[in-house]
Formats: sequence, structure tokens, C-alpha cells
Amino acid sequence: MNYSLRRVLLATLLPTATLIWAVTGAISYRDARNELAELFDAEMAQSAHFLLALANGGLNPDTLDSAEAEHIVLSAEAVELEHKYEKKLARQLWQGHQRLLLRTADAPLEPLADTSSGYSLAQVNGQTWHVYTLSDEAGRFTVHIGQSADMREKITDDITRDQFWQFLVGIPLLAMLIWLVIGRVLRPLADLVDEVERREDNLLTPLHVDHVPHEVKPLADAFNSLLERLALVFDHERRFTADAAHELRTPLAGIKTQADVAIRATDDEVRNKALHQIKHGVHRMDHLVGQLLTLARLDPETGRLTPQPVDINDAAAFTVAQLENAALDKNIRLDNRLQSRCRIKGHQQMLEVLVRNLLDNAIRYTPKGGRVSIATEDAPQRVRLTVEDSGPGIPEQAREQVFQRFYRHLETAHQQPGSGLGLSIVERITRLHGADIDLQTSEWGGLKVVVEFPSLASRDGA
Repeated sequence: MNYSLRRVLLATLLPTATLIWAVTGAISYRDARNELAELFDAEMAQSAHFLLALANGGLNPDTLDSAEAEHIVLSAEAVELEHKYEKKLARQLWQGHQRLLLRTADAPLEPLADTSSGYSLAQVNGQTWHVYTLSDEAGRFTVHIGQSADMREKITDDITRDQFWQFLVGIPLLAMLIWLVIGRVLRPLADLVDEVERREDNLLTPLHVDHVPHEVKPLADAFNSLLERLALVFDHERRFTADAAHELRTPLAGIKTQADVAIRATDDEVRNKALHQIKHGVHRMDHLVGQLLTLARLDPETGRLTPQPVDINDAAAFTVAQLENAALDKNIRLDNRLQSRCRIKGHQQMLEVLVRNLLDNAIRYTPKGGRVSIATEDAPQRVRLTVEDSGPGIPEQAREQVFQRFYRHLETAHQQPGSGLGLSIVERITRLHGADIDLQTSEWGGLKVVVEFPSLASRDGA
């Protein structure tokens, strides 16, 4: 099921950011209310000190009629600096605790608090007040500065409401910003997709990864590595097809020529000879096609077959039994020196193909009455397979080339028909098994092929 990476990131980041924002907003809301309460308390204290200083500065209580206090609006409001919240404070000036001297218009006639100093919460005429009380040292004057609890709550709500609206407006803006940022971050991926889509089918050059983010670069590098492998595979297939067409053309031309000879021949001997050549050509074609199919099958099958513990002696013994008659026909002594147990991790059928090609080459190029030997050895960490013969061998300068497809050494090519694919198949199977192959000179002057496989214990340890 396909999904949008941008939508997944948005659906993940936005709720996370909203949750964090909500938690921090709640903490900020609580702290803001506490700070506002502290600010209001400080304002009440400041106003109390100011009013008390005015009273001590020259106010004569005897000149004030107590009845007038009910109608006096404290003139200090005209003296202090104006502030939009200042009118929310109620002020009372008392002589001692018995006589009300001055008050603001919103202050009640009763004392706002019954304490001599400090902050308190009082109920006056059914209304809750936050009160700060301050008295002078002589106890002549007492100042009460009060603020209605409802009014304080309203002011606090008005101030903190702005934070709430900022939160609501910020969520859509945050979602839009996250959407745009994610699109910007994912743009290199879209550019890579566009570059791949614009390419022609036969263009397998690496993608440009100079401006790709570090997180995307491993994916781009892996894709480039895949392109390189595909380029090698396609090049390999083109060369294989061209070489196979070239190699098949020669025997087909020979068969066609001999068929024409057989059709036109009036002599039975000539006709039989031509038919014999046709049979020989078909046999060569059968061998060549079989080798080509084996070689073409190696690469695809390696991706589907899982290596299993196998005994290489089983593959060797099966192949020896198949080729014993070919050795007997040429009076070749076939020495079988297989150990009882040589286990490796590999593919049974591929190992049989490897041994058959090595043993078939040895028997094919060994002259009549010669010797061929096949042996296995379970060495420490390695399993060694050795096939040697008393044939003409391969010179050292040509031993690297014989693993190339369709290559045949000039000195031996005329002795026996072949396709030049046997050792190429062997080399490919050894690489698939992580083995090493070495061409040497046998004790009889012929070719000695040594293949060393990792043992089962060493592979499991690795």
C-alpha cells in the first residue's frame, strides 16, 4: 500500500507540535496569571505607600467632617500618573480603624479589611476584594487599597485571551509552514524521480548526487550501484549474444554445406561421408548449445538458489560414473582419489557441471593410453578439488585467457572440437562459490586444475 511521505510527516509533526504548544501554552497561561496577580498586588502596595505618604505629609483629620468622606473622590487620582488599570483600584484612608477620612468613588464605606497591614482577601457587601493594608508607625492613619476579585479576573482573562487566540491562529499557520518545509526538504527526491523518468531505456549512467541530502544519498548511491550492475549485465549479455551468434554461425554453415553436398551427390560414398559430417556438425552444435545454455543459466539461478551443505565427493563420483566410458574408449587410465567426506556450502547441480567440464576437458585432450586423475582433499579451512591429465597442457602465458568465453588455445584447438566455454563455465561457478581456481602443470606434463573451496566450518564461522 502506497502512502504520502509528506502527509505522514504532517500528520505526525503537527499533532506533536500542537501538543507541545498546548502544554507550553498552559504553563505560560498559569505563569501569566500568577505574574499578573503579582503585578496587581505590587500596584496596590505602591498606591498604598503613596497615599500614606500624602496623609503623613500634611493632612489634618480635624479639618475633615466624617460625613464628607462618603462623597469625597480621592484627589490622589489626579496626582498619580494615569494608567488604564488604575481606576480599578479602590482606596480608603482611615484615621486609626474608626474614622473614614478619604475614599475613591468605587470604594465602600466599610473598611475593606480588618487587618493593620499586609495582603488579605475580604468579603464586603457580598463582594470579594483583594486588599492591601498599610498603617504608619504611629498608628494615626490606615490605608486600604482594594481590587474587586471579579474585576481582577476579568482583566486577567482579557490579557490571557490574546494568548489563546494566538494559539488558534498559529495552528493553521504552523500546518502550512510544515507542509511547505516538508515539500522543500523532499524536493531532491522529486528531482531524482524526474531525472529517472526523463531517461531513455538504454541510458544507465549514474544519477547526479552532488546536491542530494545526506539522508537520501545512500538511496541514490544504491540506485547508482544498481545501474552500474545493470550496465555490466547488459554489456555482458550483448557480448554473449554476439559471441554466441558468431560461434553458432560456423557449424551451421558447415552443416548447410554438407547437406547441399549430400543432396547433389550421385555417389553413395560421397553422400555417406557428407551425412557423417552433418552428424558430426549436429553433435558439435548440441554440445555448443548445451554449454551456452549452462552459461546463460548460471547468473539467473544464483539469485534463486540458496547454498546448502553438500559433499563435493558426491558430485565428483556422479560425474566420474558418467564419463568412465569415454575414458575407456580412449584407453585412458582414470584415477579416482576421492576422500570419504569433503563438505562445503554450495549448489549440487552447479558442482556437477564444474566437475564434468574439468573431467571432460581432461579426457578430451588426453591422448589414447594417457592418464587422468581426480582427487579431493579436506585441508584446514579449505576443500581442494584437483583434476590433472597427461595431455598437452596450457602454456603459462595463455592460462589467463582460457577463462574467456569462446577462447581456444591455438596449439590444442585443432586436436579436438570444442566451444571454448568449458573453463569459462568453471571459472564462473568457482566465483559463485567463493572458491579459487589455479592452473598448473601436472606431474605428467599436462594440465593440472586446482579448485579450493571454503570448508563448511569456515563458511559457517564467517
